[in-house]
Amino acid sequence: MRQAGTTQSKPTLAQRVPLLGVLAALALILGYLEGLLPGIPGAPGLKLGLSNVVVMFAASALGFGETLCIVSVKALFALLTGGPVAGALSLGGGISSAAVLFVLFRATRRFGLVGISVSGAVTHNLAQLLLVSLLTGSPLMTAYAPVLLLGGLVMGFATASLLRCLLPALGKWSGFAALLPQRQE
Repeated sequence: MRQAGTTQSKPTLAQRVPLLGVLAALALILGYLEGLLPGIPGAPGLKLGLSNVVVMFAASALGFGETLCIVSVKALFALLTGGPVAGALSLGGGISSAAVLFVLFRATRRFGLVGISVSGAVTHNLAQLLLVSLLTGSPLMTAYAPVLLLGGLVMGFATASLLRCLLPALGKWSGFAALLPQRQE
């Protein structure tokens, strides 16, 4: 992942396109697999967010445009499999979360990976809650905010832990590492 204050050469288009394809496919696969898991009792709509591991990685190692491409592919998948509301919620939550992740990965390391992940997860949940409130015209949806905040804390910790476990393996895969921007020390 990028460290604050380090510069990296920008990968060429020929390097970025295959990397984005692999990351988008991975996000879709993780999202699909997560959909096969049973829901969380007492928390309708709350999910682990396995595919957000890919978004976190992109926000930390790539540009904001590349991160938004992955978010957009996830939202298109949600639209096609869950309908327009699912697509809108995915896109709204994904864009807001990606923006927070991207800024925090570059602005500070004080939060660490877990703090940044939790911030992204909570932002994602609250953005979706705002969208649902707007779509339904009911401010009563905000009563669900405590559940989503707690869910964001727990799920953000879980996705950060998963990403931390995956990073060493990704770094060892030369086919993947070759596509990432190289650090200039």
